[in-house]
Amino acid sequence: MAGLDDRLAALKLELVALKRAQQIKGQVIVPERFDGTREKLPTFLAQVDLYFLQISDLSFPTDTNKVAFILSLLTGPAGRWAVNVIRGNSPIKNNLVDFKAGLNETFGDPLQKENAGWALYRLKQAKGSLIDYLNKFNLFKHQLDWGEHAFMLVFTLG
Repeated sequence: MAGLDDRLAALKLELVALKRAQQIKGQVIVPERFDGTREKLPTFLAQVDLYFLQISDLSFPTDTNKVAFILSLLTGPAGRWAVNVIRGNSPIKNNLVDFKAGLNETFGDPLQKENAGWALYRLKQAKGSLIDYLNKFNLFKHQLDWGEHAFMLVFTLG
C-alpha cells in the first residue's frame, strides 16, 4: 500500500510540473521567422536560445526536435536552405550545435569580428553622453575576443 501511495504522490508532483510547464509555455513568445537576412541572424539565434531556456525539456527533448522547430521558422532563402537540410538527409538536423554552425556559415557575417573591430576603433563619444558611448562600445566589445588592455586602449581613444 505504501508503494501505491508513493507512486500516487510522484504522479501528482509530475502533473503539477507539467501544468507549470504549460503555464510558462503560454507566456513565452515564439521567435520571429528568419528569412536569411544576414543582419537579423544574431537576434534570431538569441531569440531561439531564450525560447529553449524558457520551455521545458518535455516540449523539445532532443536536438532533432529543437532543430525541427527552428527549421519551421525559416522562410525565404533560409527556408530554401531548410528544404535542402531536410531533403538532403543532412546530419546537422540531428545536432543543434552543428545546425547553428551551418546556419551561421550560410547566413552569418563572415567578417563580423573584423567589422566590429573597425566599428569599435572608429567609435567616438564626441558630443554624445558617456552612457551612449558605453552602450555602443559594449555592443561591439561583446563581438570580439580581444584582451582587456586592448579594450582599455580603444576605449580611451574614443
